[in-house]
Amino acid sequence: MKPIIFSILAAALPAGALLADTPDIWRSVGYGMILQQTADGVTIYQHSAFACLPLAVSDNVDWGQAGGRIEDLTLAGVGRFTDKMTVDLTIADAVLRADFDKVSPIEFRPIPALPAACSDPVGKGAAATFDVFWHFFNENYAYFERRGMDWDAVYATYRPQLDGAFVGRSKLKSVLDEVLGTLGDGHVNLYRIWGDEDYGVYPAWAETLGDGSGAFLRQLIGNHVSGDYVKVGEAMAYGRTDDNVGYILLAGMEGALVDNGGLQAAIGDMQVAFDGVDALVIDARYNTGGNDELGYALASYLTTQPVDIGTKDVFANGAWHDVMDLRIEPAADMAFDLPVYLFTSDMTISAGETFALALSHFDNVTIVGMPTHGTLSDMFYVALPNGWIVTLSNERYLDTAGHDFETLGVPVDIAVPINIADLMAGRDAYYDAMRAHLR
Repeated sequence: MKPIIFSILAAALPAGALLADTPDIWRSVGYGMILQQTADGVTIYQHSAFACLPLAVSDNVDWGQAGGRIEDLTLAGVGRFTDKMTVDLTIADAVLRADFDKVSPIEFRPIPALPAACSDPVGKGAAATFDVFWHFFNENYAYFERRGMDWDAVYATYRPQLDGAFVGRSKLKSVLDEVLGTLGDGHVNLYRIWGDEDYGVYPAWAETLGDGSGAFLRQLIGNHVSGDYVKVGEAMAYGRTDDNVGYILLAGMEGALVDNGGLQAAIGDMQVAFDGVDALVIDARYNTGGNDELGYALASYLTTQPVDIGTKDVFANGAWHDVMDLRIEPAADMAFDLPVYLFTSDMTISAGETFALALSHFDNVTIVGMPTHGTLSDMFYVALPNGWIVTLSNERYLDTAGHDFETLGVPVDIAVPINIADLMAGRDAYYDAMRAHLR
């Protein structure tokens, strides 16, 4: 959730070689991580007041004069079955910055030694696993109060259920399902070897679609583009409407389009296709999120001037810590100097929401529909000693007035409800509201 990319400086050393004259051990600001460079590579630990255990490892590290790159970074436990990560590093003024494919780097400060707990592993049983889970959430999860959860009461209620020598994983999973299901956060997930769970609560109208979301999305664009439309990547399509509006369907935030130049090429084609249109619609009312970088890159084509869009913070140990100021820098050539209408709903999620939050600061953008889902924070990994992985929400995106829309959703300028029956019949109140406003 990402326009900051750290380049690797020249003069790389052989993989595994230590970066000379720099500390070997670093603690992150927030996120509960400790990075240790060794002769064999890098180990990243997850540390709380209760325990320290490996979160990720790599034996493929290239160091340069002021940074480096970690290749093949592998999460612990079931993480070894997921995609390996590449993390770019820079070091300046005793600060190590790591790019974990987020819109902001994670900063680390040097520490003299690993905490003693990192060499004293906890057990792998249900009780120890729950303790690691509870304590790391206790220190890093940001929204217990907003989501109506008494975390101390959770421990008092559920921890005793896991005492005993023969408490297995099925019991542990049932406890976690109950706790995290009550939390109802779409960025809290549990990953196991045999399956995973998403504990988010989604609007009833979206649930009625079931596996038919693809047909629904085709209906949305078909309601307004009678001719052929062009697909871009896996989650974007565009076409020109019969009444002279440029229409972009944005069903997800595919970061690869930024990395491989697909978005830039598509924007050039859209400029030709949308020449002379009255307005531009970006339809993100069914957008399941992805990577913030795509939204921020798309926003850069809607302005000729830098636009401040707020700040990003991380929560740890009862306090918020500054991460970075957020700003959209204009692309070299502004693509769309015209009124823009962003369609949102309570199924505009995650990176779709940070896109909406960014565009809410643009003078030429009007947001139409319903407030977004209210799940803006990035997901952060928590490795459990039994090999499972949980994710949590530990960040906030604030607008320039300091408002945090987590659990609330990014507000709209023109309120319009979702009506599935009308949409499937070719009627679109969102579009009608846009047309009325444009007139």
